[in-house]
Amino acid sequence: MVTHATPELLSGHLPRLLRHWPPPHRVSVAVYAPGEDFCLAQAVLSWLWRCADRELALSRRASFHVFFRGADAAGVATKTAALDSGGVGLLEVDCAVQPELESRFGRVEKS
Repeated sequence: MVTHATPELLSGHLPRLLRHWPPPHRVSVAVYAPGEDFCLAQAVLSWLWRCADRELALSRRASFHVFFRGADAAGVATKTAALDSGGVGLLEVDCAVQPELESRFGRVEKS
């Protein structure tokens, strides 16, 4: 199964999709994250990976591909250069609190 989403739709869309397509189905997700939305995508994916994985088996069933316009590449490189991991990685998150879901496309209500 292949799907696409913007960062603010991932936390609601992906769990529903994985519940609808139980194992052994796998899901490949393309995430459009231009400009500042890259940081939002990283926060949402980190929360899903670290906090929703037990319920959804996300680490075994999903792959993520974050993409953006070439014009946004320099900004993304600047934002990720400061990470301790030396590159793009998962963030430390509080599983009791979902990331704020506001992007350049507007605020989205949590599902």
